[in-house]
Amino acid sequence: MTSVANMQNLKNRKKPQKHMLILETTSNFKIFWNLIIIVLLGYTAIITPLRTSFFDNADLEKKDIFYGMEMIIDIVFGTDIFINFISAYERIDGVIEYRFKKIALHYLAGFFFIDLTASLPFDLLFVS
Repeated sequence: MTSVANMQNLKNRKKPQKHMLILETTSNFKIFWNLIIIVLLGYTAIITPLRTSFFDNADLEKKDIFYGMEMIIDIVFGTDIFINFISAYERIDGVIEYRFKKIALHYLAGFFFIDLTASLPFDLLFVS
């Protein structure tokens, strides 16, 4: 009997109002964006150690194709921070959260500082 009452409560719950700027977790754009981020993370995880290990500092200071690609990656990772601030998320209880304040607090308590660190162009910040 309890499960029937729980089902009725779930049906009677009001769905939170979704703002038009909030991205759904299952939207095509969000899925495509996450795939782009995964590819760029893979590129960074493979190319950065190779460049650091096998090229000397004189080669690394040249403005080559790798430099341009890294600038693009930094811009995309910076954009990812903004996109995460407007992306809905699923709470522990299975309800999708659409409120800006809750989304921001959830992101700030989670991956924000990792994403911020990943998006900083360290090669420009620490030029000697």
